[in-house]
Amino acid sequence: MDDTAAASAVNPLPHAVDGSGVGGGDTAVVPVFKHFLSQVFALVENSIDNTRFEDFSRSLLGNKSYVLYTLDKIITQLMKHLQAMANDENVAKLVGLFLYHHNHRGEDINSGLYQNHVAHILSHTMEEVYRIQVSTTFSLSSLCMSVCENMSMKR
Repeated sequence: MDDTAAASAVNPLPHAVDGSGVGGGDTAVVPVFKHFLSQVFALVENSIDNTRFEDFSRSLLGNKSYVLYTLDKIITQLMKHLQAMANDENVAKLVGLFLYHHNHRGEDINSGLYQNHVAHILSHTMEEVYRIQVSTTFSLSSLCMSVCENMSMKR
């Protein structure tokens, strides 16, 4: 058996995707993708455990499947944090404050006034405050995240 045949026996997906799999063309992708989706749905529905999904992912994609079988852990943590944020009174106040400043002030938002309002809302907490700013221009997007150290001074 040559190296290509051995590689396809271990990792069938690259050959299915590039059209060199059985059946040729795009038709070779469909059964692999359908099987993959069935495994993802089985994982979401808890009819298979994480270990079995990890083994399946590794057999399908090889060692590069790490991101795939750890993605569920990341999504689970994200959902827990979003749920906690949705139930947090301070987050609701901060969202309302953001909407107020954004809708009433337009593009000329006074960042000092906004920071003072944020400091007032968070005056009873000892949590660190982070500023997240998204900037988009024609073809560039940037995300800036910084700790607002001066907020703790105003508390």
